Amino acid sequence: MLICLWQCVEGEQREVPPLGNNPTLTQIRVHEEDRAKASRALSQIHAVVAESIFTRIMTCENAKEAWSVLQAIYRGNH
Repeated sequence: MLICLWQCVEGEQREVPPLGNNPTLTQIRVHEEDRAKASRALSQIHAVVAESIFTRIMTCENAKEAWSVLQAIYRGNH
């Protein structure tokens, strides 16, 4: 499961694209899974950081953005 969530951090896509017109049931299912995965990835990051760090990433809209902020903090660039 964590590998699937890590894809939200490493992937090029920052947000799950909206469904097109007349999606199939499979497309709807995949879309819902992708949205849930993206949300879980950000929630996991929020859950494991100290409160002082959380306040710096709480406004991030996705896991990739939060991870970038964490990298900057821990590499001393922020």
